[in-house]
Amino acid sequence: MCFAVSMAVCAGGDTLRVRQRQSREVRPQVSYGVKGGFNSSMFIIDEFKVNGTSIKEMQNNYKVGFNLALFTRINWGRHLLQLSPEFSVIKSEITFDKKASQHPDVVPDYATISTNLKTFNLHAVYGYSVIDEASYGLAVFGGPVIKYIWRDKSHISYINFSDTMVETIKPVCVNFEVGVSVKISYLFFDISYEVGLTNVSKAIVEQNGASSETVLDRRNNVLSFSFGCSF
Repeated sequence: MCFAVSMAVCAGGDTLRVRQRQSREVRPQVSYGVKGGFNSSMFIIDEFKVNGTSIKEMQNNYKVGFNLALFTRINWGRHLLQLSPEFSVIKSEITFDKKASQHPDVVPDYATISTNLKTFNLHAVYGYSVIDEASYGLAVFGGPVIKYIWRDKSHISYINFSDTMVETIKPVCVNFEVGVSVKISYLFFDISYEVGLTNVSKAIVEQNGASSETVLDRRNNVLSFSFGCSF
């Protein structure tokens, strides 16, 4: 009796494994999809000077932007390669004391730099499915992100500066992202974090074109949450 039960359990397990293998085998090797969501970014400052004064302390004021993307995914076993063109709006803001003084008798003189960037991005990521079932799954991924900044539609405001400042942004920058994706049937939810690798600022001058002693070398780190579907 025990032997029969054992054989039945083994047979059932073998059948389940066969069905799982079959489900992977019939899964399309190439899939497409769309996703969208929101993001929050922050400045990573490499060098910051206002009128020649180094600024060491500042406050990041987190702002919410959004992103919309299409993607093509190539699957082989538990591995995947995904290419994704994306449009995003990235907002960030910092507030700081222009005098950079810690003395209690010195009245602070606060200023704000607010950034609103429109970017076209290309994500190229490699992923690995930690859990890979027919109806649900969990994958981790990472890879480079190339960003083209739409400078004509992007805005940078220097608030409470003695002179009107104009900043030129580099047209292309590079980030590296890592993330986690949860799949339920054809729907999925992604969480990703991008680390800025390149400085986005090219030059800062006064409105009349005169040179300025203001320097803001910075990179943009971006945390994104996206929902989407594949087909």
